[in-house]
Amino acid sequence: MRARIRVNATDGRALFVLGGIEFDHGDYASAREHLARAVAEGPVPLSAWLMLGEIGLIQEDATAAEDAYQHALTLAPEDVRPRVGLGWASLVGRRPAEAAARWRPLVSLTDDPHTLERMVDLFHAVGDAAAESEARAALTRLRGHR
Repeated sequence: MRARIRVNATDGRALFVLGGIEFDHGDYASAREHLARAVAEGPVPLSAWLMLGEIGLIQEDATAAEDAYQHALTLAPEDVRPRVGLGWASLVGRRPAEAAARWRPLVSLTDDPHTLERMVDLFHAVGDAAAESEARAALTRLRGHR
């Protein structure tokens, strides 16, 4: 059974919280709707944009993912997560060369094994042996520390 929550439709923070709950429960369509309204209503944490980006990836909507990660990047240009997300958006959009170019400078900054595995495969596919080797080494280091 799902609880019903009444939220002020102009309260960006409440819409963000509701969207986050729906995201955590895998209701990505509702989460996307509430998070989109939250970002339209006013300042929200970086995580709202990151969740919108991830929802875009899950729903295979490269444009929505890219837009969300670009917004996140403007809020936190030093944060690696939006830049990694932009690489994923390029992959979802079937632009592997662009994804490789976006990810190449991030290999040493990435600590997600799934992303590093995908980097290895991608760099191999585009013929970037040096980046492939670097991603493979980063993945080995990461797995050695667990």
